[in-house]
Amino acid sequence: MALENPSATKISSLRLLLGNAGCGDGTGSTSEGANRPPNLSPKNARRNGAFREAKRKNGIPVSEQPKKVTPNVDKRGNSQPGKIYEFENGVKIRDDSAGHIFNDNPTQNRGSHFNDPAGNHYDY
Repeated sequence: MALENPSATKISSLRLLLGNAGCGDGTGSTSEGANRPPNLSPKNARRNGAFREAKRKNGIPVSEQPKKVTPNVDKRGNSQPGKIYEFENGVKIRDDSAGHIFNDNPTQNRGSHFNDPAGNHYDY
């Protein structure tokens, strides 16, 4: 009997809820919503590929490790799933590992992703 992986089930459930919003297509398209920020991840990128692209776009060598890792918090200071990675050049890349659900505007829903200081999104 195969055991169910709770993490995989949670991710699958989120992807079902969000549709393809959590899957990078690499096109930067905004087809899910007119004001939805584009996905800047390479096509079919997973977490590592999205993180590496966020590093590249922010002048961080992909081999560089963060100098500091802190818990993720929202704009109100509330703890959120994920981490904030700070690099030598001062850039902070935020991992929003649980994504976002916006009940008042579902076109803005997004699966797991990274954000850079410019507000760019790198889905995985």
